[in-house]
Amino acid sequence: METQKEKKERTMDAISLLLKATHDITALMDVGDDGKVRYNQINKAYSNVTGLELEEVMGKTPEEVYGDIHGKLLSSYYDPCIQEKKTVHYQATVNVLGDIRQVETRLTPIIKEEKVVQVLSCAQDKTDQRRMEERFSRFYSLSVEMMCILDKSGFILDINEAWVKKFHVQHKELLSKNIIDWIHPEDAQSFELAMQKVLTGHKEENLETRIKIGKQAYRWVSWSAVISIEENVLYATARDIDDQKKAKAQVDEQRKFMETLFKNSSDGIVLFDNHHRVIDINDSFKDIFGYSLEEIKGKDVDDVVCKNEKREEAEKITEAVMDGENIVTEGIRYSRDHKKKYLKIKGMLVTIDNEAKGGFGIYTDITKQKEDEEELRYLSFHDKLTGLYNRAYFEKEALRLDQAEYVPITVMIGDVDNLKLANDRYGHFVGDELLIRISRILEKSCRKSDVVARWGGDEFAILLPNTDKEQAKTILRRVKENCEEDSFDPVRLSISIGMAVKEKKEESLNSLIQKAEEEMYLAKGRRIQSLKN
Repeated sequence: METQKEKKERTMDAISLLLKATHDITALMDVGDDGKVRYNQINKAYSNVTGLELEEVMGKTPEEVYGDIHGKLLSSYYDPCIQEKKTVHYQATVNVLGDIRQVETRLTPIIKEEKVVQVLSCAQDKTDQRRMEERFSRFYSLSVEMMCILDKSGFILDINEAWVKKFHVQHKELLSKNIIDWIHPEDAQSFELAMQKVLTGHKEENLETRIKIGKQAYRWVSWSAVISIEENVLYATARDIDDQKKAKAQVDEQRKFMETLFKNSSDGIVLFDNHHRVIDINDSFKDIFGYSLEEIKGKDVDDVVCKNEKREEAEKITEAVMDGENIVTEGIRYSRDHKKKYLKIKGMLVTIDNEAKGGFGIYTDITKQKEDEEELRYLSFHDKLTGLYNRAYFEKEALRLDQAEYVPITVMIGDVDNLKLANDRYGHFVGDELLIRISRILEKSCRKSDVVARWGGDEFAILLPNTDKEQAKTILRRVKENCEEDSFDPVRLSISIGMAVKEKKEESLNSLIQKAEEEMYLAKGRRIQSLKN
């Protein structure tokens, strides 16, 4: 007979298996004696969505992970599950890595001896589904397809808004009319025969007739219809193909237009056959990749634009295009002179009479955009003047390093001396240079594992993991010595630094920063007093 211990282990094994196997955003929460929930396990989907790893959240409450406001909201969802010992469903709009998402969550209590000891949280991101439903609804309401419901004699029982928009008549004017009265006399017989065919259970598709409502001219439409045996009615759609009919007379003109578009597009375009061999390229392709048509005509398109490490990726895209997929992606390709190009890549199949004849490769050069994005990413975590990390990065790293494995942790806060004097007496150019010099000294004095940041204005902050008080004092001495050795006219290099050491895991880094600031102000005061003396 299975023991309680074995049963518990089996349950935990099942939960662990669920966490690994499910695509849902899943977390296993422990329920403490204080009624608070704390993270026990999270799966890969949870990490992918939140950017958090298990070691960052394990043993922490939602408040500790997400802050008071969002954390308390999350914790509040668990209360009825724990108190009433029942599965709870809720929907929430959450900010996930800067993206607003709609999430549906199911909280399932795990009960032992009539007490909820854990809660399994399984969430599904419904954002894309909701957006798709909204898009479909908008598409349906704006559809140009004319739809109607007919009785067996052809009288209209219901009709959609597309008819109203197409023929500029009121909805009520169309009801109870016989659809056959709108059909061109030359097409009436074929329409009636098609209706009889549908009434016998066959589906009618692409029957082309001309129709006219009111005083407007006849228009070509393509009919499709089926019968609903249960309702004893016909469902029919009429697609306006009048413009398509006229377009057939304009094929030559459109071909000329497409040739002009091909030649003058700002995107690089290559036309290749169904063996992937280059047939033609436009001028923008030449500009992006540096090849003339004579150099590459008849060559495999992937040989032209790829190096070995990108060849497999490019071949998969080309094969997908030849399978009929419309490809839109981004990737790296190489020009004739081996320059790396960041590109938006589109691929589409070329068919003639429903037979694949080749494809188009369309390349938009986004190298400058990618370089700008990289620069913005750099600037978002760096101080523009000094090149050091900024406060946002410091605070992000402080959260990451606030773990037992990095204790003891030392925090230093420094305030540059003589900056106001430099700005007032010698100008902000000298003041800026003073800040830059101090930045280099701090970098030189610290280790690679330390985080040196400009805190703001004339203040700097340093985060030193696995550093006790004596080690920190050594770094302070290096800062002082490097300031004394660096010659900078007309202002003496100096920075007042306060520090605080976290020696216990339970201590808060925020309180540590506050202590370091207080020590910095004391150091600043002592320096001013010594100058007065």
